[in-house]
Amino acid sequence: MDYIGTQTINSGLLGTDGQHEGHSGWRIDQLDTPMAGWLNTLAASLDIPSSAFWQSAQPAYSVDHRARIGTFDRVAYYMELQTPEGQLQYLWASMDAFTTDLNKIGVPTLATGAVFQQPVANLNVVSNVAGVVNGTGLTGNLEFWPANYQPANSAGVTGASATLFDFGDQPSAGTYGSMQLHNAAAGQTLFALNNWGAGSGGVIHRRACWPSP
Repeated sequence: MDYIGTQTINSGLLGTDGQHEGHSGWRIDQLDTPMAGWLNTLAASLDIPSSAFWQSAQPAYSVDHRARIGTFDRVAYYMELQTPEGQLQYLWASMDAFTTDLNKIGVPTLATGAVFQQPVANLNVVSNVAGVVNGTGLTGNLEFWPANYQPANSAGVTGASATLFDFGDQPSAGTYGSMQLHNAAAGQTLFALNNWGAGSGGVIHRRACWPSP
C-alpha cells in the first residue's frame, strides 16, 4: 500500500509508507493492520432465502468469482441483516485462510466436502451491533459442516458449555447444517447460518452477532 502526501511527521509507525497530509482521522498504524482484510476480491455473494435445501446442491450464489481467483491467504465474510424495525445490522470478519480450496469457503454442503471445526487466527471484526467485540488480531473458531450437532464441547473450546448449544458443539449424524463463526474469548457468536440442509427445505436460521449463552 502506497500512502501519499506532503508530510512525514510521526510517520515511522510499523515501518509503513510514511507520507501523509496531516489531516485528522485514521492514523497510519490504524490502517496498517486491518488493510489486508479490507483489500479483498469478492469470491461469492449469497442472498439468504427464508428456506432452502442445500444438503447436496450448491446454493444459488448471485455472484460467484471463485473460479477466477488464484492463491489466497485471507478469507473474509460480510453478513448484513435488517431487523423488523428496519435497522441494518452488519458484521465484517476477516481471518487467515483456513483452507486452500475456495470451493470450501462458502456454505458447507455435502457437495463441497467442507467440514471445519477449528480455530482461526488473526481475526479482524467490524460490526455495528451493540456489544459485539470489534478488534484486530483476535482468535476465533469455526463450526462449518453439513450435519446436525449436539451441545457436547468435542473440540475442547475454552469457555464453551458441554450442555448448551454455543460456540463449542459437536457435529452429529443428520442434515441440519451449520455455518458459524465465533469469538470464544468474548463468548460471542459472530454469525450463524443454520438449518439449510433439512429434507423438505428447512426454515433457515440466520443471525449476525449475538452473545452465546
